[in-house]
Amino acid sequence: MANNVTDVASQKLVQELDAINGGVTAGFRIAIGGFKLGAATTAFNAAAANLPGGVVYTGLASQIRAARTVDPRVINYHITLDESVGDFVYGSVGLYLASGELFTYAPLFELRTKTATDSPEKAGNVHRYMFPVSVLRSDVIFSLQVDPPDHAALPEVANVQALPDPATAPYKMYLVLSDSGNSGDPSVAITAGLAWKFLR
Repeated sequence: MANNVTDVASQKLVQELDAINGGVTAGFRIAIGGFKLGAATTAFNAAAANLPGGVVYTGLASQIRAARTVDPRVINYHITLDESVGDFVYGSVGLYLASGELFTYAPLFELRTKTATDSPEKAGNVHRYMFPVSVLRSDVIFSLQVDPPDHAALPEVANVQALPDPATAPYKMYLVLSDSGNSGDPSVAITAGLAWKFLR
C-alpha cells in the first residue's frame, strides 16, 4: 500500500526536508514515537488527524521496536501486545511520529478482541503486527511506502497450558508458541468445542 501517510505527517516530513535543504539540520530521519489502537475499521483516509472512532489503547515504548532489514531503505516496526494487555476491542493500528502526529494507520478486516490474563480463570492472548516502512530519496524524489500489518494473524498463547477452555474459547484456532508435545516448537491448536487438537 503506497503513500498511505497522513497529510499532517507528510507536511511535517516536507518541513524537515526543507530544513535540510536549507542547511538547518544535518540529517533526515522519520522518528516514530509510538502507536495507538483505534475503535473502528474505517478505511485509510489521508486527511485523518486521529484514529477513526477514537483511541482505545495507547501503546508503551516497550511494546514497539524498530529493526533494520537487508535493504537499508526499509525499517520494520514490530508491535507486540502480550497477555498483560486488555480487555478491549479494536479495529485499527496507528503509528505516530515522535512529535505527536498520526503518521499512518492500518484498518483491520474485522474488529479484534484483546484479552488480558486473569489467572486462573482466563488466559490472555497475544497480538503482533509489523509495519515495514521504506523511504526512497534523491535530490528530486522523496517517496514513502508503508505496508499494512498482517491481518490474518492467529491469536497466540505462550504454551498448551495457556489455552482457554475449548468450550468457551473466543477463538477456535490458536498458535501455540511453545508446544511441549512438539519438542517446544510452535503448533496450531484447533477445537470444535470439546477438546483441543494440534497440528504439529
